[in-house]
Amino acid sequence: AQRAVFTVEQAKQERQQKIVLAEGDAESAKLIGKSLSQNPGYLKLRKIRAAQNIAKTLSLSSNRAFLDSEALMINIADSKYDDATAEFTRKGKK
Repeated sequence: AQRAVFTVEQAKQERQQKIVLAEGDAESAKLIGKSLSQNPGYLKLRKIRAAQNIAKTLSLSSNRAFLDSEALMINIADSKYDDATAEFTRKGKK
């Protein structure tokens, strides 16, 4: 009987944990969307971090890979990047 009570309590706690995590993810998504619409610099930062992760993964691999700056997403100084960022910002303000 005590084991059943323990199992039920554990299930309740796991359910509550999932709810809290989902609420946190939803709030995070709202805040990221809001910050992107106000300042596209956050998007640049995310792209730089993604490029760092890609470069780190490739450097640890024994295989050779040749990629251009577009594939690594490090072309943030390119006008195409600024155009894409501006378009994204416009869509966010609608």
